[in-house]
Amino acid sequence: MTDRAAMQKIMKENGDLGWEAVWKLTDSPPWDNGQVQPLLRHYIENNKVDLPPAKEGVRVLIPGCGKGYDAVYFGSLGYETVGLDLSPEGIRLAEEWYSKQGLNGKTSFICDDFFTCDIGQYDVVYDYTFFCALNPNKRQEYKKRMAELVKPGGLLLSIVFPIEDRPIEGEGATGPPWCVSPEYYNGLIKEEFKWLLNEYPPIEVDNRNKKRFNIFKREF
Repeated sequence: MTDRAAMQKIMKENGDLGWEAVWKLTDSPPWDNGQVQPLLRHYIENNKVDLPPAKEGVRVLIPGCGKGYDAVYFGSLGYETVGLDLSPEGIRLAEEWYSKQGLNGKTSFICDDFFTCDIGQYDVVYDYTFFCALNPNKRQEYKKRMAELVKPGGLLLSIVFPIEDRPIEGEGATGPPWCVSPEYYNGLIKEEFKWLLNEYPPIEVDNRNKKRFNIFKREF
């Protein structure tokens, strides 16, 4: 099952439990490309993100982590990283994949609800295909929750996706993935976050025209 329309049908029928249904149906859903996001790797490895030093107590959160490629990547850089997902099957697959990488234990996975779990605060939160997975009626909760999770002075990294010529909210909006734009995303969180970067992908990646790499800093 790799068809977006089929995934949307499952989500419509099952609500939040749809993510578990999709993962149980296939370990390669539409959003899983089997590797660390190349755009994330590019920005970090070319020093285009002013990340805090990877030392004891510096924490990174990946909400909607799926199979955990990006979480394991941050962990490999020395950050205490948490991959969070609502789906028990998704977390099982992430832990299985992680165990095969032969890396030291800087990454952990938690199966819980992003909006209600008690997981502390983080120096960096990275969002790719999490915001666009949420029904638009949860966006105000997302705004509030991100302000709680990102430490003052911390970073929110977001690959804004999908940028498409269709409604972002209201009548005609469909998903997941729900359409978004950098301007909309910034408008949602600007009371708590300063917009530092909004950039068209400088390297060739899948759906390049539908993505922008964004960096926000949590205001003190």
